[in-house]
Amino acid sequence: MYYDGDGSYLEALPDKLKNSKLPKGITWFEDHVHFDTLREASEWVLSDSYNKIGHDYNGYISTDPKLVHALVYELVRHRRYEGKVRVWEYRLNGKHYLFLWIEK
Repeated sequence: MYYDGDGSYLEALPDKLKNSKLPKGITWFEDHVHFDTLREASEWVLSDSYNKIGHDYNGYISTDPKLVHALVYELVRHRRYEGKVRVWEYRLNGKHYLFLWIEK
């Protein structure tokens, strides 16, 4: 687990992300599940991740693009936050990470 100076963290991600384009001060929720369909991903997001973003965490990390797609859709659809929903993609050692946060 990596903690930076302002208390935010990236769980189980390499130190190469320390100096990346990610904003500082984000507390990330890292989701390790994968689904076969967008419908399954959407149901998971609505029952878990959607309720944590903005309360317990203000950022989201996943390697499943279906989860990030479903979360972006729900955040924009419900207009839960003022600000832009941002997604950043990062490939490291053959693994594809997607980072989502709300830019205020």
